[in-house]
Amino acid sequence: MKDPTGAIYDSVYGMLNGRLAYGGNTYDVYTIPPKDKINRYVLIDNLSFKDASTGNTNDYECLLQILIEDSGVKRISTNRINSISSQVFNILLKRKWQIAGFEITSGPLLDNTEIVKFNTETEIILNKTIILTFNIQEE
Repeated sequence: MKDPTGAIYDSVYGMLNGRLAYGGNTYDVYTIPPKDKINRYVLIDNLSFKDASTGNTNDYECLLQILIEDSGVKRISTNRINSISSQVFNILLKRKWQIAGFEITSGPLLDNTEIVKFNTETEIILNKTIILTFNIQEE
């Protein structure tokens, strides 16, 4: 059995990077949190998987978490973050995933979304988490 983590991150990164924008502002995509302060970004945040093998095949049930972060100094609207999440949905739910060494056997399906607002002394931060579930099989 192979670990699908790197192949899934590469696939999702390749589908999203350079394709997410709102109002002329591009949202960069990361697989690890950016070290420098960035006002807008998408993070392929967490992947968990479990063995769901049956018989002669190596199957995995996967749960992928994607985080969208947007921040502003005085005020911030959910319009931007909702637009970016819609773009993420359209890309990930409608395109065929190319995962090196694996094939999707079901999904991806939207499992959950949630917006959380943080107020700091200097800014307002919105985080939207998207959770997708899908099954893959080792080729």
